[in-house]
Amino acid sequence: MNSDVSRLALNILVFLGALFVGGAVLAQSGTPASVPSVLRGGYTLVMTDAVSSSSIKNGDVLEFTLGDSSALCSKGLVLKSPVVRGLSTYWDSDALDLSFRLVVSQQGATQVFEGLDLLTFSGTLLGRLEVTGSVNIINPCGDPAPDTSRANDLFDALEIEHGDLFPANPFSTNQIGGGYDVYRFYQSTGVYLAVLDELVYARGGDFGEQFVIVGILDELIDDPSDLERPYFTEYAGNVGLLALDSNDLEFIQGTYRLSLTNALPYSPIPEGTELVFVITPQGQMCVGETVLGFPRFFTAIDDEDELTASASWRNIYGDVSYDIFLNRNETLDKRRENFALGSINYRTASANFYYGTFEGLKISLSTECIDANGGNPDIDDINELFGLIEAQYPKMFPSGPQTYNQYNDGFVYRYYYETGIFAGVKGGQVYVNGGQFGTSVDPDPVGSLQGLLEQLNTTPVESTVPISQVGTYAMSFSDATAFSPFTNGTNVTVALSPDGGLCLDGVLLADAVSRPSEPGLVIWENANTGFRLSLSLGALSNTEMSLGVASTSGVSYAKLAGTKISLSGGCGAAGLNIELANQLYALAEQHHAALFPASMLSFNQINGDTVTRYYSATGTFLTVTGDQVSVRGGPFGSTSVQVGVLASLIQQIIADNTPPIPPPPPAPIYDMIVEGTKTVQTLNLAVVNTRFESRKYQIERPDGSNTAALRAVVADSLKGEVTQIGSVSITIVQDTAASLIFRATISADSSTGSTQRTYVLTYSFAQR
Repeated sequence: MNSDVSRLALNILVFLGALFVGGAVLAQSGTPASVPSVLRGGYTLVMTDAVSSSSIKNGDVLEFTLGDSSALCSKGLVLKSPVVRGLSTYWDSDALDLSFRLVVSQQGATQVFEGLDLLTFSGTLLGRLEVTGSVNIINPCGDPAPDTSRANDLFDALEIEHGDLFPANPFSTNQIGGGYDVYRFYQSTGVYLAVLDELVYARGGDFGEQFVIVGILDELIDDPSDLERPYFTEYAGNVGLLALDSNDLEFIQGTYRLSLTNALPYSPIPEGTELVFVITPQGQMCVGETVLGFPRFFTAIDDEDELTASASWRNIYGDVSYDIFLNRNETLDKRRENFALGSINYRTASANFYYGTFEGLKISLSTECIDANGGNPDIDDINELFGLIEAQYPKMFPSGPQTYNQYNDGFVYRYYYETGIFAGVKGGQVYVNGGQFGTSVDPDPVGSLQGLLEQLNTTPVESTVPISQVGTYAMSFSDATAFSPFTNGTNVTVALSPDGGLCLDGVLLADAVSRPSEPGLVIWENANTGFRLSLSLGALSNTEMSLGVASTSGVSYAKLAGTKISLSGGCGAAGLNIELANQLYALAEQHHAALFPASMLSFNQINGDTVTRYYSATGTFLTVTGDQVSVRGGPFGSTSVQVGVLASLIQQIIADNTPPIPPPPPAPIYDMIVEGTKTVQTLNLAVVNTRFESRKYQIERPDGSNTAALRAVVADSLKGEVTQIGSVSITIVQDTAASLIFRATISADSSTGSTQRTYVLTYSFAQR
C-alpha cells in the first residue's frame, strides 16, 4: 500500500480485521446461555435415529447430568459453558469434535427435558439421545457452592483502576445467574460487569448493547490496566502512549469493506476473503454478526530508536490478534486526503506470526455494528416488537439485564433466561422457540412483524388516571352526531377514582386502559353498553374535564364536558365507612394472608371516599370506594375487578371462616325402675298392703333439682292407678351423672272416692 496512506485509515482497517477472526470463532462459540433451573438434575438417555458414522449407536444408554451451573456432565465428560446459536442451546466438546443441543418441551406451565441432539461441529446431525428416566444425583456435575472470591478481587481492582466506568457503590452488589457466574450493575454509568468461567464481559454505556469480552479474569486481577475498554484514544493517552486527538476518532469510525492480502499459506483465512467491518466512536469493532471488544495498547522502540505505539485486538477464543499502528506523522490535510484507506495486520496472538493484511476502503460513515452485516431496515420495528411483548407478556418475556438484541444466522433475537424462550425476527417474520413454545431446530414463524405490531399496538393495557383528574364532575353532552343516542344538554355525573375506574351516574362503566398506538389517550370501554369514553392526556385541567364519547367500534357520538364538583372519586352515592373498610382489611389480612399479607408497608391511602391498601409482597391492591370493593394486581391481573359490596363482603368472609356450631351431643339414655308398696284403705277401715313395681326403658332422666319435673315423673308412673294425686313428698337419695334415686310418698284417691291410697316408692334412673 502507498506509504502516504493515512495511518488513521490503517488503524481503522486493522481494527476491523481483528473483528473477523474473532467473529468466526465467536459465531461457533455463540452467546453464553443459562439452563432453566427446572431442567437441572440427573437423567438416563438412550440413543435413537443414529447415523452410521455416529460413535454412539442406537440403543446405547448413557447417564447425563444438567448441573446447577448449567454444566452438562456424563462420567468423565464435563462441558461447563452452554451457548446460544440459532435460537438453540449447545454444549461444545473440542476434544470430541461434538456438540450437544438441548431439547425441551412444555407440559402445561412446566418445561421438561426431553433429551439431546448429537451433532458434529460442522452441524451434521448424528442422532438423538432421548430421556428414559431420572437418576438420583447427590452433587450434580460436582457443582460446588458459588465461589465469588476471585470475581470480588476483579470487581475491587476494576472499581479502583477504572472508576469512571465501574464506580464503587454500596448498591452495586454481586448478583448470580442470568447465564453468568456473577455480575454487578453500576447504575450511574449503566454498565454491567460479568464473569463467566475465566472470561470477563461488559455491557451497557459505551460498551454497547451486547455483552463483549473485555479480558481474562486472572490477567485483569493481576493488571487491571489490561482492560479492553471503550474510548481507546483517551485510554492510550492515560498510559503514556502517543495520544490521539478528536480528529483521530472522526477519521477512524465508520464502515469498511476489506480484503485479505499477502496471506501466507498457514493463514486460517484464504487470500481475497472480503469482509465488512464497523468501528464505533468508542473503539469497538464489529464484523458480520459478531461484536468484538476493545483493544489493548503497546509501545515499542523501532530500529531507528523511534517510539511506536499500536492497538491490538485479541481473539480470546483463538490464538489471533489484529494490530493497528497508532503513530501519527501526517498533517491533518493529509489525513483527510487519505482517510478512506487503511490496513490491519493479521497475526497470531502468542508468537506474533504474521498471517496477512486486510486492506480496503471506507464505504460509509455509519457506526452501527449491525451495518457490518448490511444493516437491518426493520431494526426500529424489531425493537418496538420486543418492547411491546416484554411490557404486555412479562411472564413469558421478562426483560432484564441479560436480555438484549443478539444477531445470528440472519436473526435479530432476544433470549429470556428466566423462561428459556427465544423471540426472534428474520426476513420480516417473527419466531418464538423454547420454553412453553417447545424446541424446534427450525422454528415456524408465528406471524409477520408488521401484523404482530399492529395487533400488539391495539391491545389494551392498564392505564393510570392522573391524580389531578380524580374527582366527581357535573357534565353534559354536546356536539352530538346523527348517530348519537344522547341529546345535547343532557346532564350526567361522572366520577374518576384513583384506581382508574370511571362511573357514569353512579354506575361503574369500566377501568382505564390505553393502547400502545395511542399512549396519550386513556380509554374506558364497556362491551355491555357499547360505549367508549376517552380522555386526552394532552389537555388536562385540575377543575374541568372533557371526554370523547363513541361506540366501541369507533363511531363518534358526542362530547362530555363539565366541571369538578368534588374531590371524591367514589362510584355511587354511598359514602366511605372507614370503620367497615378497616374491618374488611383486618378480615382479609387474617383469612386471606396469601393475597393480602399484613405489614407496616400496607396502610390506608385515602382519597375522597376511596381507601386503598397496597400489599407489596404480592403486588395486590384492595380498594373500597363508597360501598364497593375491588381488587387488582398480583394474581388478579392489571385490571380492577369488582368483588362485592362492603358490608355484604364482610358478612360473607365472617360466615365463610366461622366454623359451624356442632349439634349437641345426644342426651344420655336411662332406664327407670320404680319399686315400693301400695296401701289401700276402704270405708270399712279394711287395709290392704300390696307391692308396686314399674319399669321404663330408654328414657331421659329428670333434673334432680327440679321438683316439678320429679312430680311429673311420679304422676306419669301412676297413670291408670289413681285419678287424682293428693300430696307428694320427695326425698333425693342419690343424684349423679350416672344415676338418680329419689323416694316419694304419695297419697291419692280412687276414682270412686270410696278408698284412699298411699304409695311409698323408690325411683331409680340408671344410665346405660
